[in-house]
Amino acid sequence: MTIKDIARLSGVGVTTVSRVLNDHPDVSDETRRKVMAVVEAQGFQPNNNAKRLKQQAGNSVLILVKGTQNMLFADLVERLQSALRGAERDTSIHFLDEEDDEVAYASRLCRERKPPGIIFLGGDLSHFQAQFQCVSTPSLLLTNCARELGFPLFVKPVRSGSSFGISRVTRAVELAEAVSAAFDHDREVLLEEAVPGFEVGCAVLGDPPALTVGAVDEIELSGGFFDFDEKYSLKTSAIHCPARIPPEKAREIQEAAKTVYTALDCRGFARADFFLTPAGEVVFNEVNTIPGFTAHSRYPNMMKAAGMSFEQVISALIELAVKR
Repeated sequence: MTIKDIARLSGVGVTTVSRVLNDHPDVSDETRRKVMAVVEAQGFQPNNNAKRLKQQAGNSVLILVKGTQNMLFADLVERLQSALRGAERDTSIHFLDEEDDEVAYASRLCRERKPPGIIFLGGDLSHFQAQFQCVSTPSLLLTNCARELGFPLFVKPVRSGSSFGISRVTRAVELAEAVSAAFDHDREVLLEEAVPGFEVGCAVLGDPPALTVGAVDEIELSGGFFDFDEKYSLKTSAIHCPARIPPEKAREIQEAAKTVYTALDCRGFARADFFLTPAGEVVFNEVNTIPGFTAHSRYPNMMKAAGMSFEQVISALIELAVKR
């Protein structure tokens, strides 16, 4: 008697029989009873391979994918499996329907299998807020927040430069490709809402609290965003230094740059980038800790507009380094 025979007599597939024998929870009670009735009637004893699979399932990291058609996470599943294999960990992947309660499902798996960890790919935050205390296993939640951010939005690697790996996404169908492109440049990815207005930047020099700021500059775009090609060709864009904004707004941005620089414990030099919205709101974007530093780059030009030559900036940086 084999598993194939049990499947034939039960009227289910071989995979379903295997799941029942290995105590998978994603089998209906009716199907489980039907299969086990045949197993008992035939006196079937699972072989060592089936027992090994059962033991393996208990040591596997669970990956719960919310939404059977969630293609956004398809690439992530492969990457996670590869990374966990490298750590000598097996994985057990479960696909849940959109209406399923993934936290309740995980709680049941924890009781039955006691897995070493759970990775949730997608999920309803309300489920986690209401009952996540029921899950005692170390867990990681990665959810698709694009719907909350709205479109268009930007997908970018957390650590990168020159706009490598950054995509402007206008539709949900574009997310998977954008996320995959970002992961080509870093192991962490950030989704950001698109902010109306234009980008401004400010150079900061020194170690807190003794800071010198450059003039604020402004990036003028004809469309799209300031990607790699535009940054190094300026085909359809322009950089204005000083920025074409009121002096009081420039001072506000300079003060914001010093605040961000200090809060992030920056040292030496950096460029703080912001957006200036149509309503006049200054929105922090990011800090570039290694900005371009040729004689024609944004940072030196900001300092030049504030009265410091390229040579003076270099000398100041050398003096700062010597003092350390």
